[in-house]
Amino acid sequence: MKVMSLIQDQKISVLLAIPSMYRVMAATEGDFKVSSVRFPISGGEPLPIPVAEAFERRFGVPIFEGYGQTEAAPVVTLNVPAARKLGTIGRALPGIDLAIWDEHNRFLPAGDVGEIMVRGRNVMQGYHHLPEETAKTITDGWLHTGDLGKLDEQGFVTIKGRKKDLIISAGENIYPREIEEVLAQHPKVKEVAVIGVKDEVRGEVPKAFVIAREGIELDEKELRTFCRENLAGYKVPKYIEVVADLPRSPTGKVLKRMLSRSA
Repeated sequence: MKVMSLIQDQKISVLLAIPSMYRVMAATEGDFKVSSVRFPISGGEPLPIPVAEAFERRFGVPIFEGYGQTEAAPVVTLNVPAARKLGTIGRALPGIDLAIWDEHNRFLPAGDVGEIMVRGRNVMQGYHHLPEETAKTITDGWLHTGDLGKLDEQGFVTIKGRKKDLIISAGENIYPREIEEVLAQHPKVKEVAVIGVKDEVRGEVPKAFVIAREGIELDEKELRTFCRENLAGYKVPKYIEVVADLPRSPTGKVLKRMLSRSA
């Protein structure tokens, strides 16, 4: 793999990549010497815990997950060597205020899920010549990220998913990332993406698109049983589709909007 050779030859110490690349690196065959890497950073999409664990087992260094947006110039939070909590996107960087708001723009306490809001000198002044869009996105200097998450007592942030991706099934909120994290733990699953699809009875139900590990056959019933053992009943995907690959952007990020069109 060219990336691995470059890291080895150039003694790269800081590496920024999306989870899909770390997944490939962890599975790459060969005896690559990448001990120079001391700060691998993940962003762009959620980092599955199995990917982080596989990378650390292979190379002996943890991945530091972070989070940001273009409108926030662009890094907002980051796990660092002195303060890392697997499964979170870390704490807000110095000089940045981060809070969780409910749908009425009220601050929520630690542990409650709401929209991640950001304030600081890093936040944009607005969209160029788009005052209406700016007014929807910024409230009293706070940036609406459109992402749902929660804070813990130590200030670490856990992402629950995009606000627009939230599945409301018979009045119950279902976060696709929670289902994805469970299915990603299955030993036969390489990658997974979950979306909401319309349902005549419940309004919306989860549908999982799953990629099997190389040379392994996936059984839908087996996956559904695994979900029932690890999720509340209403969160178990009604539909599970095994696919060869997922639609992606040029950088490898999964495009859920494309899945929604084909579902």
